Amino acid sequence: MVTFAQLRDADPALFATAAAAWTALAAATESRADDLIRDTRPLEGWEGGAGAAARRFLDRFRRDVEDDQVPLRRIAILLDAHHEQVLKARGMLHSALERARALPATVGEDGTITPTGVVEPARVAGLVREFEAALRLAADTDGHTARGLAGLAPGSGTAVTGVPLAAVPGRGSSPAAVREWWRGLSDGERRFLITRHPELVGWLDGVPAGDRDLANRLVLEQRRETLGARRADLEARRSLSGAEQRELGAIRRTLGGLDAINDRLVDAPRGAEGSEQRGYLLGIDTDRDGLAVLAVGNPDAADNVLTYLPGTGTDLSTVAGDVARVDRMAFDANKLDPTRRTAAILWLGYDAPDNLVAATSGGYASGAEEDLSRFQSGLRVTHDGVPSHASIIGHSYGSTAVGFAAREHPGLADDLIFVGSPGVGVDHAGDLGVASGHVWSSTARNDPIQYAANPVTPQPDLVFGTNPSTGRFGGQVFTSAPGDPIVTTGHVSIDVLGHHLGSVTVPTGLSGHAHSQYWDAGNPARANIADIVTGHYAEVATEGPR
Repeated sequence: MVTFAQLRDADPALFATAAAAWTALAAATESRADDLIRDTRPLEGWEGGAGAAARRFLDRFRRDVEDDQVPLRRIAILLDAHHEQVLKARGMLHSALERARALPATVGEDGTITPTGVVEPARVAGLVREFEAALRLAADTDGHTARGLAGLAPGSGTAVTGVPLAAVPGRGSSPAAVREWWRGLSDGERRFLITRHPELVGWLDGVPAGDRDLANRLVLEQRRETLGARRADLEARRSLSGAEQRELGAIRRTLGGLDAINDRLVDAPRGAEGSEQRGYLLGIDTDRDGLAVLAVGNPDAADNVLTYLPGTGTDLSTVAGDVARVDRMAFDANKLDPTRRTAAILWLGYDAPDNLVAATSGGYASGAEEDLSRFQSGLRVTHDGVPSHASIIGHSYGSTAVGFAAREHPGLADDLIFVGSPGVGVDHAGDLGVASGHVWSSTARNDPIQYAANPVTPQPDLVFGTNPSTGRFGGQVFTSAPGDPIVTTGHVSIDVLGHHLGSVTVPTGLSGHAHSQYWDAGNPARANIADIVTGHYAEVATEGPR
């Protein structure tokens, strides 16, 4: 039983610290398995029965060490979920506690409310119920975590068990069907698939976020190791052909992106504008430009879930900036409403156009429709308890991808948010499968995207339809900072016959900085996005029609 005083004084950060320690232990275990593989390679030349027996023993031992990562990482996931739920329960309690003290009233160590003035009994009773709800959540969380940890204890039936690979659903399968299949497996069978064939599990929408994370972390390490070895091989050569030089450059860029993702998985950011929530890797692919899906916070347990799609020029090598954006959005939402936890997801699950010329084609957005819809469906079927409030935000061409998916798949999310959009494939908010009041858009006054018309196939406003940040579109337009001026200027000195007569200010170039400044500190767009994501619609600052 959790007491009022225990929850009031709880330090949830202790559980986050413990989760990080278990994650580090799992990583160290994996490193030792890698060391074992490397250090025992000379034994491959040991012939005879004794050599064969030694190799079999070492193979089994190495496999056991690798398998031990899964329960270690599951302990970390359980403790992280505990951290999130205790944060929520404490936030609920503190919110009610502040309002109780303002009645006016005093609150005892056991949660007893004693009015110090004239107070309606109904208000006291309501606050008592809020206290009880917070304590009930804390107690339920304790029980759930305890049962989960007990299930990972030695001898609890978690031995690895094989699964016919032909029975594994393929990538692109129905999330509901995947969820039922995964539920039907034993824990040992799940461990077999995660440790032996993580590439088959990591992209399956309908597998819980925690299990996808376990699989994808293994895939990430495999890709880093393979690409790192190839990079070392190329760098060690005296000369490289043109093709090899291009390959080396591509490997270095890909590894830079993988390292950025790994850094976020290992260490949560510390600072005023970064979420300290655990990272969950929901997808990783190094083919071509690369794909990545990374959640800040566990979407299966969150009250609010935000999916963010980046735009033109985004690929695996540039992912660090987008990871920072989802961290900021998660931080903003959880700071705004600590009584309901928010998870934010970077969904680079589609091939974004490489440049502005390519971005005039709708093919990239069309290619994202099915995958984005299936991902959102997967979030719904794996979510625990009451359904979360789902929002999707698209930036630049990412907004076009969101719009294309929403018009084809009504109910894609509860709220659609477009930032710096070149159009979303429709000319009115009512064509996006949600009520117009839940379609939101903002374009900075100095964002040059608002002038992006297609000269070949002209549309009503922009490349992909009516500008969603105008009144004609029929959605909600929220405020954002104007951003850096579109035209940059400089001072030119005027000198005649050696005499300085002064200087004038003249245009020196064009600036597109405003297009990427929506997440800068102090930009009102950030506060508005947090209000939308948490359902605080009345607090959103909207602007009149342009």
